[in-house]
Amino acid sequence: AGPREEAVPEPAVPEPVIDEPAAILDRVRAKGVVRFLWQADPETRFLSVSDSLAATLGDEAADVVGSTWADLAGGRVEDPSGIVADVLARRETWSGRTVWWRIDDRHAAPVDLAGMPVLDRTRGLVGYRGFGLIRADAAEIRPLPAPPPSAEQASAEPDADDAAILGADGAVSADDSEP
Repeated sequence: AGPREEAVPEPAVPEPVIDEPAAILDRVRAKGVVRFLWQADPETRFLSVSDSLAATLGDEAADVVGSTWADLAGGRVEDPSGIVADVLARRETWSGRTVWWRIDDRHAAPVDLAGMPVLDRTRGLVGYRGFGLIRADAAEIRPLPAPPPSAEQASAEPDADDAAILGADGAVSADDSEP
């Protein structure tokens, strides 16, 4: 008899990752409204967030420990009016401040934030504590906002004074030139 051939197992085929916008939204929306707790230092650097943020919006969305509010508001969280930064700067207690928390670069969920300053016995600021209500059932497709123009782009565009001098095509008109 000849040599025996051994059956070579076929390589396992990984299941495809479903990254369809509808599938992501369905997964997040099914979680309803979820509460998470947070704590920050006096410079608004996040010291902790409860696991429910990651469980609802994903690990990447919840990777905030070590980031300041300014870091988050520049990308992971949309707070276009700057209302949370304002109340943090004034060291006020607040509630019901809605921001958009990114799930990824295409999706976000509204989050209602509440917080308060934590003071020591001498009324010195120790940090902040609060909670968020993730309205996962209202998550939506929300592309990243366009970044602000760079300094080079801004200087290349005519300002109001230049626009008054320049014609619609950007050239100095013959009527506006001095003799």
